[in-house]
Amino acid sequence: MKVSKLFPEFIFRSGKMPAVIFMAGFVFFSCRQAPVSSPLPLKREALNLAFLYNPAESAIHPEAGILHLNDSISNLYISIPQSELLFNQANPEGRFLTSLRFHYEIYELYEKETSRKLVDSGSYKTELEKNKLHGLYYTVFPVRCRYGRQYTLRLFTYDNMRNKSMQTFLRIDKTDRNGRQYFMAFTPTSHYPVLKPYVAAGRNIILRYGPGGIDSVYVQWYRKSQPLPLPVFSSETPKNLLIRPDSVWKIALSDTLVFDTTRTGLFHFRADTMSFDGFTLLCPGEHYPEIKTPAQMIPPLAYLTSGPEQKAIEQNPNPKAAVDNFWLTCGDNIQTARDLIRAYYNRVFFANYYFTADREGWKTDRGMIYVVYGPPRTMLKTDNQEEWTYFTEAGRKVVFTFRYKPSPLTENLFVLIRNLEPSPHWRQAVDSWRSGKVFTTQ
Repeated sequence: MKVSKLFPEFIFRSGKMPAVIFMAGFVFFSCRQAPVSSPLPLKREALNLAFLYNPAESAIHPEAGILHLNDSISNLYISIPQSELLFNQANPEGRFLTSLRFHYEIYELYEKETSRKLVDSGSYKTELEKNKLHGLYYTVFPVRCRYGRQYTLRLFTYDNMRNKSMQTFLRIDKTDRNGRQYFMAFTPTSHYPVLKPYVAAGRNIILRYGPGGIDSVYVQWYRKSQPLPLPVFSSETPKNLLIRPDSVWKIALSDTLVFDTTRTGLFHFRADTMSFDGFTLLCPGEHYPEIKTPAQMIPPLAYLTSGPEQKAIEQNPNPKAAVDNFWLTCGDNIQTARDLIRAYYNRVFFANYYFTADREGWKTDRGMIYVVYGPPRTMLKTDNQEEWTYFTEAGRKVVFTFRYKPSPLTENLFVLIRNLEPSPHWRQAVDSWRSGKVFTTQ
């Protein structure tokens, strides 16, 4: 058996967006403060939103981002890959068309999580023609957000061709004019928005400051990546490796920033050296959020291995052989090993897609649970907390609670509230993978 040829093509390959984008027009048909009916009225209590982290639940996966323009108006950007849109010719002209509708609601947040206030809402409808799109559809429209406030945005995207809808949630922070959402990254040639908090090595961007009035920013580069999350039963204090940047330099906002393979890590852009708030992009390396090389496959194995075992794998001069041998030992045969690889690294990919923060998505607390357990069966969400529930084969409920952690580097960091006692269900999940069975729950 030649393990070096065991897995020549093994990694999930969706999620890569073509560079050419098209912005289509939209029709405004609902006044603000008068929202159209929604399938799930937003109440103060937690909502079961497990579908947000299950890619199989929807054919479309919209991205949303906010750019603050002044003290009262912000721009809401939305994008959807063309490959996720359904077109047909059921129209008098016989053109390949699709139809989308967007409805948003913005709620002001208060210190007490017992109340919220609807401050803005609106609905937009658009019809798109296939031969006028080039990989990615995006649109932008103004919303009302006041300076000094924090909000939650709830976006409904209606796929009229499939009669399906998808929800997206976005935290809006307008409390600091140096904050992340006062900046947005764009592609340098076409000036289209980059809505994810990461960029793959080899990409270029330019920055825009929404209100204008500044012509340069400082770039802080952190070479080291944050460490692995602590075990689910740990009482230790997590380490923070992003204390001091490895390098600092100044760029003009008109400059193009090149992310090359020689300088990967975390990039933090600051307009004011007296404020740590700013805009952050993570550049872990080539292909991110995908996992395409044996070297990229090794670090996530840490959730399934002991410390010495993981160290031996990392020190193997042949990364592919190390990865192949690990999974072949787990699976006993080639086909089982391939199935394990496909399932495990698909989860790593989606953990990166959903949970990237100041570190790779799979290295966050939510990413750790997602990779080992899979998408939660239920997920109760409030503004500052997520409660994930799984069910064992015996019907026992396993609950993980994550609390939002404010950070000047990210808006997407939730920390696991850990149980100080060793967790038997965690051991069972790891043992399942190690014995050749993809771990899933009821």
